[in-house]
This record gives sequence, C-alpha cells and structure tokens, in this order.
Amino acid sequence: TPSTLGWDDSMEVNKFYALDVGNPKEPYLELRAEYKGEASSLFPLQVYLDKVTDETKFPHSCRYPGKLCWKDGPRRSFRRPADLDRHYKFVHKALGHESFQCDHPLCSRHGEPFTRRDHCRDHYKDYHKEDLGTYKMARAGSKNKEVSEVMQRAWQDERICDPSWWRCSKCLDRVWIENSKWQCPRCNKSCEQGRIERR
Repeated sequence: TPSTLGWDDSMEVNKFYALDVGNPKEPYLELRAEYKGEASSLFPLQVYLDKVTDETKFPHSCRYPGKLCWKDGPRRSFRRPADLDRHYKFVHKALGHESFQCDHPLCSRHGEPFTRRDHCRDHYKDYHKEDLGTYKMARAGSKNKEVSEVMQRAWQDERICDPSWWRCSKCLDRVWIENSKWQCPRCNKSCEQGRIERR
C-alpha cells in the first residue's frame, strides 16, 4: 500500500501509476508500461490502496493516495459504490477510461481533455458555438411553444456552421463532407436534417 511504501503527498502517483478499478472493492495502482522495467521494492508493479480509517459522511470513501480528495476537510466519500467508481474513473482517470479532447488547436482545452463526453459536447456547443443539439430551454420544454421555437431559431442563428464539415453528435468526431458526406465514418450516425440544410 502507499503507506507501507512510505509514499508522501509529494509522490507523483499519476506519473508512474495508473488506477485500475476492475474490482471496485479492491482498487489498485498499476505501474505504467514505460516504467515496468524499473520495478523494485519501492516501485512495485501493483500497489493496493490503503484502507480508509478516518471518519467519513458516507460508507464508500476514496482511497486514492495523497490529499487530492481530502485536503480541505474529510476524505471524499459517496453514498453508493457506483458513485465512488465514477469518481475514480473521472477524477483519478482510471485505466481504460476514455477522455475527450477539444479538436480546436487554439482552444485552452485542446491540451486538457474532458473526462466526460457530455461535457465536451457542451463545450463545443457553448464555447465554440457549434450546432450540436438544441437551445437549452427548448430541450427542457418551455410552456410556451411559440417562445420556445423563437428561442431555438435565435440559438441556431448564433451557431457557426462550417460548410466543409459537421460534428457527429454521438462520437463528437469532425466529419468532412467531401469525404464522408452526411454519415459519420466512425459510428455511422447520420447528420440531422436541419444541420444539413444549414450547410
């Protein structure tokens, strides 16, 4: 465990190890492939996480080493095991978890990927003004349908629609019209008719 190895808060865990939560009851750190040749008693291939002994609000506590999850108070804890599992995957970037990078090269999020697809989709829609989805109030269901339609049209008018490509709303890939027309080559989703018409 990190404590038996004498790791302190200065240990760069993410640099050397990847979190494996295949078994949520026994998560462990696995030495990254590029360092496996340097495994030793101080840097073993696998390091099981310490058991949580401090008081927490909920029964399922984050066991990741360091103070990332408890520097400003008690250790992060969760009511359900699924919530803890999601925390490991998104916050600690567990092994095999997909990340979503903004493909606009000048964007500040280009080098800092999102851990959730829906957050990346919202980024494209809200920050880059791409025509993904609908106006938020229209999606939520306005009581006044006429107002909702006007707001949706105004939202669409603000969108930036490049005539040479469109973004797949499912996998978030940029699809070049000249090559793939209106069907995403990665996930086979077709572009929505309204988006085709705007281009």
